[in-house]
Amino acid sequence: MPLYRHEISLDYARVELGLQYTVAEGWDVLARVPWEQKAQQASIGVIDAATPREREAMQRNVDIHHRTITLRGFGDPMLLGRRRWSGLWREGDSLRVAAGTTIPAGRTVENPYTLGAQGIQHLHIQFGTGTFDPLLEVGYSTPLAGRLSAGAYLAGRMPLYENDRTFRAAPDATLGVHVAHRTTERLQVRAEGAVYVQGYGEWEGLRDENTGLFATSITGGATWQGGGVSLSADVRFPLSQRTLTEGDAFTQGPTFVFTVGGLLRR
Repeated sequence: MPLYRHEISLDYARVELGLQYTVAEGWDVLARVPWEQKAQQASIGVIDAATPREREAMQRNVDIHHRTITLRGFGDPMLLGRRRWSGLWREGDSLRVAAGTTIPAGRTVENPYTLGAQGIQHLHIQFGTGTFDPLLEVGYSTPLAGRLSAGAYLAGRMPLYENDRTFRAAPDATLGVHVAHRTTERLQVRAEGAVYVQGYGEWEGLRDENTGLFATSITGGATWQGGGVSLSADVRFPLSQRTLTEGDAFTQGPTFVFTVGGLLRR
């Protein structure tokens, strides 16, 4: 068979419903329910000259491992409890610490490496981990000079065991720092830098070659607030990306985030 490549692209869209309920002063319960669309495009990249029959064989092989398909479904919901403090170290600062778990409701797949070795059509795309995964989120912000403020946050997930399809998801963590400026009473603009680290996942106790990633990004955005409603728009640009294994990973593109928030009163 002449040399060729599997050329894969993935367009990813996510809509997340988030609910917050304050149970007592400084104490919240958070719930998040994500819905996702993952559109995968797969084609062959011929390196050596190939006959039409060889190209057909190449395409059949691509269809086994990475066929063109659009998948939609709910991801794993998240449930967290959060504690808030204000004026902790200086006037106007804020510290938030949240802990909780994912709920295994998203769609999972059978071991794709086992199926691929048997020549059986399969998918690597999943909508959940199939396990209850502990979550931790910490955020701190503090005013600087005038209308300027700064902060930092850490968000992490730590899968502890494999699901009933022999998959243990990779742990991951994001560390970010940001500065924000209250341009008007209703408008705030901000800039953020973040580092994302993903560890190794496993199938049947063997390392998943498509996990393990270190990436950095910058984000710019703005939030408008008024009448009990907040509207936010952000765009995230990748700066660098390095895989921690010899496996493949998608080269990340820009990410656009839109958020609508509101207050429900009893």
